[in-house]
Amino acid sequence: MAVAVVNNDMLISSSAASTSKIEVRSVWAHNLDEEFALIRSAVPFHPFVALIRSVGLTLSDAAGNLPCAIYSDGTCVRYMWEFNFRDFDISRDRYAPSSVELLKANGIDSCRFAQHLATSGLLSFGHFSPVSWVTFQGAYDFAFLVKMLTCDCKLPKTVREFLHLVHFLFGKRVFDVKHLSKHCPGLYGGLERVASTVRVERAVGSRHQSGSDSLLTWQVFYQIASRVNPQLVHCPEHMGTLYDLQLQ
Repeated sequence: MAVAVVNNDMLISSSAASTSKIEVRSVWAHNLDEEFALIRSAVPFHPFVALIRSVGLTLSDAAGNLPCAIYSDGTCVRYMWEFNFRDFDISRDRYAPSSVELLKANGIDSCRFAQHLATSGLLSFGHFSPVSWVTFQGAYDFAFLVKMLTCDCKLPKTVREFLHLVHFLFGKRVFDVKHLSKHCPGLYGGLERVASTVRVERAVGSRHQSGSDSLLTWQVFYQIASRVNPQLVHCPEHMGTLYDLQLQ
């Protein structure tokens, strides 16, 4: 089933290729429209979204399959996204001058990103949504998106108000791997340690790269959920108790 065409290569939601690899799609100002078009077309088939702030997004279906591009040589390329923003506070953040200049010249404006996100099919806005969000210690990740979606307004003063806003924007199926790991003997520490414990290897990229980290977060969640409670993945709409945001 075709969902989009890019550079004359068909993007599909099933794997019918002779070989397969994984890559991170890097998003800048010049290709933001094109990449969100891919996201919108992939969401109906891949309703699980792993989020890492700054921003990395991995979409998957309940079987663990990422969106896939089939090329003319029969290669299947499965992919996730990382977004490069030009909003950068040099008075607060450590930076390399050359990197800042690159982001200023080619990075994404956060308001434009928020407009695309609002129409991507990823948000619920208080209505039913089939999308499930997966994070690792994700309060900051959602705070980052909430700030953009609310035009940089001040965040709520209480945890309860913040979670209410998160659930309004992103739905109530929000899973935090850090919180989930508390219910699993022997699982503790950061993302890398938890991944090592459940024997999940990083498939692409390196640590602290948002696209790579979002994929690792999804793979760790999928591995834990498959062991602890498969309904978290296969029937998330029937779960009475959700593993909510890790706020510490």
